Amino acid sequence: MKVSEVLRLKTVSQDGEVTIEGTFVMEHGIGYFVQSKEDMGEKSRAIMVNYPELERLLLSSVPAYAGSKYSYCNDAVITGVIKVSPQAVFPFAIGDIHNFSVRIYEESLMVLG
Repeated sequence: MKVSEVLRLKTVSQDGEVTIEGTFVMEHGIGYFVQSKEDMGEKSRAIMVNYPELERLLLSSVPAYAGSKYSYCNDAVITGVIKVSPQAVFPFAIGDIHNFSVRIYEESLMVLG
C-alpha cells in the first residue's frame, strides 16, 4: 500500500495489518513515512512510525546520514497496524510493527523482522 492510500482512509481499523511502501524519514528522533522525498517536511501527509527506541534500533543496523536534520531519508517497507497518531501533527501512525526494511544503495537492510 502506498502512503497516499493510507492517508485517504477515513477511519482506522485496529484489527488489520498493512504493508506500506514509501520513503522513510527520521527527523530529530521521530520516524515517519511519506509518499516520496519531495514530501519529506510535510508531516500532515506522513505516517508516524510508533516504535519505542526506533532511532537506537536503526543506528545499530542502518548507516545514518550526517550533517542534516534528517538522519534517514530512504525507500523502505514496513508492516504493522495503522492507528491514530500519538502526535497531532501526523494524521496516522503505524504500530505493532513486525517487518521493517530500509533500502540503501540498492540493498535492503532489515531493521525489524
